[in-house]
Amino acid sequence: MKVKYIINKMYCYFTNGKEEIFPDNGSIEHILPESSGERALNIGNLILLEIKLNNNAGQATYADKRQKYYLESNYDWVKNFIDEHTSWTEEDVLVRAENMADIYYHKILERN
Repeated sequence: MKVKYIINKMYCYFTNGKEEIFPDNGSIEHILPESSGERALNIGNLILLEIKLNNNAGQATYADKRQKYYLESNYDWVKNFIDEHTSWTEEDVLVRAENMADIYYHKILERN
């Protein structure tokens, strides 16, 4: 539940103040498929995606998810993510986890 709360807060942050309420149609998406190993469970590998798109994406590769599902998303966070990441690796998961922690701590919680 804590991870879901953090992911939803990150979603709201990436709307640039347009939304402060968690969307009802959002579901936590594992960018690398859950079956690909331990790093797939890292918070850096998670993003909020519309339920229908998440269900359809399933265990597809990042390239397929990006092209077939993420491009259809209406979420600003997903749009920003795919603009920044033409590919996705296990190393990217760790870098993104650190960036997310920094944003959450300094921007969302407003801590020093």
